[in-house]
Amino acid sequence: KDLTLQSVLFLLSDGLVLWRDLIQTALEIYSGYPSESPIVTTFRNACRESWYPALCKLRDAQPQLRSPHDYAQLVQGVTNVWEDIGEALGLDEKGGRRMEDLATQMCAWRECKYHGTLALPTLSACSKCKTVRYCSKDCQVR
Repeated sequence: KDLTLQSVLFLLSDGLVLWRDLIQTALEIYSGYPSESPIVTTFRNACRESWYPALCKLRDAQPQLRSPHDYAQLVQGVTNVWEDIGEALGLDEKGGRRMEDLATQMCAWRECKYHGTLALPTLSACSKCKTVRYCSKDCQVR
């Protein structure tokens, strides 16, 4: 079981290193062009909502993985690469916190018209996690 967690952390780290290197290479190739690399733009748009929450979860996981085996160092390596990816994409913690603040004012269901814009109706918080917000019962159950 422990070997499996270690293997997963190594695979995750290796995969993220490949993505980081791809993004950095795309940035270098397009550095002289007036428009940005479509790869970088696509990755930035895909990561904008999830990069900062994932960074927070990685950081929160480190103390919990200290015993009986010290996986914290492996998670720190994954965290470092994840931070590099955010930096390469122009994502930062300040922007991530701002996105989290805005998320409390938007419906969590991606298909809702209030998912990407500020919700006009009063939002209700999920009774379990207390952080996810919904504008109606219909959006909550979807």
